[in-house]
This record gives sequence, C-alpha cells and structure tokens, in this order.
Amino acid sequence: MTEIEIRNYWEKFLQPIRVRKSDLNSQEKNDGRNPFDNDYSRVVMSSALRRLQDKTQVFPLEKGDFVRTRLTHSLEVAYFGETIGKSLEKILLKKEILKKGQEGYIPKILATAGLVHDLGNPPFGHYGEECIRCFFKEYFSSKEKHFLPERLKKDLELFDGNVQTFRILTKLQFLGREGGFNLTYPTLATVIKYPYNSGKQRKKEKIGYYYSEEEIYKKIVKKIIPNLEGKRYPLTFLLEAADDIAYCIADIEDGAQKNLIKFSEIIDRISDFLKKKDSKKYNNFNNKMKQIDKLNLVEIEKEKLKIQNLKIFLQGQLVSETVNTFIENQEKIFNGTFEGEILENGDYKKIKEELNKLTREKIFTAKEIIETEIMGKKVIDSLLEHFVNAEMDIFNNGKNASKQSKKIESLISDNYKYICQEQEREDLNSARDLEKVRRIKIYNSLKLCIDFISGMTDSYALDLFKKINGFSI
Repeated sequence: MTEIEIRNYWEKFLQPIRVRKSDLNSQEKNDGRNPFDNDYSRVVMSSALRRLQDKTQVFPLEKGDFVRTRLTHSLEVAYFGETIGKSLEKILLKKEILKKGQEGYIPKILATAGLVHDLGNPPFGHYGEECIRCFFKEYFSSKEKHFLPERLKKDLELFDGNVQTFRILTKLQFLGREGGFNLTYPTLATVIKYPYNSGKQRKKEKIGYYYSEEEIYKKIVKKIIPNLEGKRYPLTFLLEAADDIAYCIADIEDGAQKNLIKFSEIIDRISDFLKKKDSKKYNNFNNKMKQIDKLNLVEIEKEKLKIQNLKIFLQGQLVSETVNTFIENQEKIFNGTFEGEILENGDYKKIKEELNKLTREKIFTAKEIIETEIMGKKVIDSLLEHFVNAEMDIFNNGKNASKQSKKIESLISDNYKYICQEQEREDLNSARDLEKVRRIKIYNSLKLCIDFISGMTDSYALDLFKKINGFSI
C-alpha cells in the first residue's frame, strides 16, 4: 500500500460527518475547536456520563474513595486513548500522511470514545450484563406466546454494554431532536467493537449494534469505511488497547488497596518477561523498588507505592507497544485482514494475559465481590421481572391492564417512553402485516425495559428494588 493510498484512507476515515446537520456548522469564527472537540464537549457535559460515577468498575457500591468507579475508569481510558492518538498523529504528520488542519483529530476522537465506551454498562458492572442476558434467555425459553424472530430475540439475549452505548449515543440521549448526541461518524465508528449484528455474530457471540440502530450503522459504513464493511474501524483497535491498558493494571491496583493481592504476586508473574524484553529498563525499575524498601514507611504503604510505580512503568511500555504495533500493521488494518487485538499481537501479550489471570484468581473470587454479585442479580432480575411483566400486560390488555402494571410503567422516564414511541412509529411505517406489527411492538416494549434498567446507577437500582418489593419507603 503506497503512502498516497494510506493518506486517502485517513482522509475518508476522518470525515467529520454527523448524524444530522448541526448548528455548530455555523459556529463563531473565533471558536478554535475542531469538530471532534465538539464531540468531547457534548459528552463531558452530559447526564449519561455523570451516572458513571455510581456504576461499578470492579467493586460494587464501594464506599471508599480510592477504588475506581466506571467514571474514573472512563477518564483513564480517555487519557490513554488521547495519549496513543497524539503519539500516532506525530508519526503520521512527520510522514505527511495527515493534512494540515487535521491536527488533533485522532487524539480527540480517541479521548471522546474513551469517555463514552462504557456509557451503556448496566448496574453492577459486567455481572449486570450477564444477568440481563440470562433473564431474556430464560424468558424466551419459557414464554412461547411472546415469540419474536430469532434476530430480535438475539438482540435481547446478547445484551452488551458496548452495544447499548451505541444506542445511547445515537438514540437515547434525547435533546429534543433525532440523533442522540449527534456525534461525528468517526467517533461513533470507534466505539463499535464487533461490527456485525445478532444475525451474524461471531466472536464469543458478541455484537456491535441492535436491529433498532442498524440504519445509522449502515450510514456510517457507507460514508467513512465502505471498504471495511463487517470489519473494525481502524481507531477501534486503539480504543480497545487504551481500555486494556487502563483496566488490566488498575484493577490490580484496586485489589491491592483492598489487600487482596500483593506486589510480589504480581512481579513473580511478569518479571522474567520484563527482563527479556528490556533488561536495562527493568533494572532501573527494580532499583526504584529497592529505594522504596528503604523508606521509613509501614509495609502496606510500601506495597501500594510499588504497585503504583509498576502501574506507571507498564502503562508507558504498553502505550508505546500499541502505537508501534498499529504502525507495523497499518496496511492489514486498512484492508480488513488484521486479526485479533493490538496487544494480542505485540510483545506484551504475555504480560496482559498474566495480569488478567491474576485479576480473575485474586480479585473476582473475593467474598466481597461474590456477595454483591449475588445481591446484584437479585436486584436486576426483580426489576426486569416487574417492568417486563408490566409492559407485556399493557401490550396485551391496553386500557384493561392492571393498575399495578400502569403504576410500574409510570416509573419509566418519559424520555425513554417518547423515544420508544417514535421508534415504533418509524418501524410500523415499514411493516406490511399485522404479525410484523405485533413483533415490533413487543421488541420495542422489551427494549424500553432494558433502556430504563441498564441506565440506572447501582444505588438507584438497589433503592428502587427495595421500594418496589416493599423493603423500604
């Protein structure tokens, strides 16, 4: 692939097209922001981002102020994304692959994508995702009268926070007009990890978008990545690497803060590889650890200092590895033949694997996490049961539905209900028979329940669960 071809690809990939025409097209002449800066500002001021401060990263309903929430994790991913973007951009500008005026595009796209990548995560983290998936698999297996086509059933059975993020960005952040946040296509494309629907899912049954957002996904592909239909947008690889860099070390730091893991356990797993990769850098790091040992501090504080220094050391190495691997594989990424993830193809694959294994062994098996996961399942199952049964009662019986069902439905945000009605109206315009109308209404009613419940914070979900079940007032 020639430099001219690579330049042309970047030109197409970075087009600042939006879902709908924006008032910002006529922004003040002294406004120095580029279009992707505007994406960032829309997100950082949003209620959807603020909710992440009370959503689980690893430790649910944590009362301490050290361990990460989903918000602090997202801020770190945004930082690593922007750092990777700046390093990549520096190389591309030096080679004159990016045009003058495109400076800042890649870093800000990755920073914004990092901020939003977990907006769709439900209460109680990844376990909350699993609870929603299990609920609908059981629901459809036991209720044949609510039959939906396989594609629509799979949408619900394969619920995923990343897919819900795309729905929030394009539909659910209601600002009085269509298009949700009305972000640029490159930013939206970056958050789609698995670019296929529930009728074509592949890797571990992951999907990238629901039936309800298929049209906007197709528009994005047609405009900025027509050569990569069914393949990842290039910057998605970098967002995923930024996420990996943030969580694979940060989760361990949080576990150490709660005395679930020791520095020696970490270093025993990865020291041999670090020495082999760059013995000089590792020796310098090791000397730092010896200096910490000499400090007049209690052992637990020395432990924390060592792990924080290890985090800084590894994150710097992983950022560099990410940029180098991307540049080396740029041609494969652009023609859709690159397989796997950036950090699975580089020299630091082993470190990432060992850190993730240690997290599973030492942190996710902790009694504290298991107890809150059990509680979280009870909360999510109960909320889904109440709201799904209420919606189906109203769907089947209309005005004759029970008063209890109507009361429960009244708890759902009016914005969500309005968006559901608009989506239904749009879908029904294309429906050709009564059976299809019925299926679309069921699908949208169930999606409404998911939108409302997955959008809750941990505390709100627990509080509503207690009230609905009569445990508190």
